[in-house]
Amino acid sequence: MERGKVKFEDIGEGFEVPPLRVKMDRQAYFDYSAMVNEINPLHFDEQYAKSLGFRTIVVAGVYTYSFIPKMFSDWLKDPECVKSLEIRYLHPIYIEDEIVNKAVVKRKYIQENGEKIVECDFWVENQEGQKVTEGKATIAFKQ
Repeated sequence: MERGKVKFEDIGEGFEVPPLRVKMDRQAYFDYSAMVNEINPLHFDEQYAKSLGFRTIVVAGVYTYSFIPKMFSDWLKDPECVKSLEIRYLHPIYIEDEIVNKAVVKRKYIQENGEKIVECDFWVENQEGQKVTEGKATIAFKQ
């Protein structure tokens, strides 16, 4: 299936959404933290993070969260395709980690109003293959 040419009719249960790999780049994350006025030292002070028992700086969940809708919008070439997300953080994501966002289609249907819906389970793995985040997404499929 050619990227960008995804058709509702061509996908089914078990279809794997193309994964999105993201490096938790120190400078990009610090730029983001400055932009949003991050005040929690866990997210920018390495000594503080280590004093709490973490390996290094913990990347804020709101930052890592942003890559999940990006995975779906990249797949469908539609920045408004995500209708809802449920997310659960399992383990910290650290600065300089490389994460992979993955998803699989669990169900698809057409609503009474004609809207085409795809429900997916998604998860995020770190570079060691550890699942650090999981959740469910409801995607509106426009054509």
